[in-house]
Amino acid sequence: MKQINVRRRLIVNKEVQFDILMYVAVLATAIFSLQMITGYFFLHKIEKIAILDSMSIPEFVSHYKVVFLLVQFIPVVLCLALSLHFFNRLSSRIVGPLYNIRKTFQRMATDKKKIEIRLRENDYFKDVVEEINLALREQNLVDRSLKEQ
Repeated sequence: MKQINVRRRLIVNKEVQFDILMYVAVLATAIFSLQMITGYFFLHKIEKIAILDSMSIPEFVSHYKVVFLLVQFIPVVLCLALSLHFFNRLSSRIVGPLYNIRKTFQRMATDKKKIEIRLRENDYFKDVVEEINLALREQNLVDRSLKEQ
C-alpha cells in the first residue's frame, strides 16, 4: 500500500528545531562540564588528604565513594532545574501561539467583529499567524462588502 503525504524532510521548522537542539546541546554540555569541574576539584582535594594519611587505593575509594557520588549528583540536579526552566520557556513560545490561534477561532465562531491573532515578540509560528491574519482580514472585507450590498 502506498503512503500518502510522507514527510520527506528531516527539518520541518528550522527555527523551532534549531532552538530545541541548541537547548539540548547546552544542557548536555553543562552537565558534562560541571561534573568534570566538580570531580576534578573534589579528587584534587581528596588526593591531598589521601597522601597525607597515606591511604591505599581501596581504602581511598571505599572511604570517599559516597561523597564523590554526591558531589557528582549536585551539578546534575542544578542543570536539570535550569533545563526545566528553559524548556518551559521554549514550550510556552510554541504552545502560546497555538493557544492564541485556537482562541481566535473560537471568538470567530461567536463574534463577527474584526479579529486578529497577536503574538509575543519571541513566539514561534509568526509566518503562520500572519497568513491566518491575512485570511481573517480578507474575510472581514468580504463580510463588509456583503453587508453593504
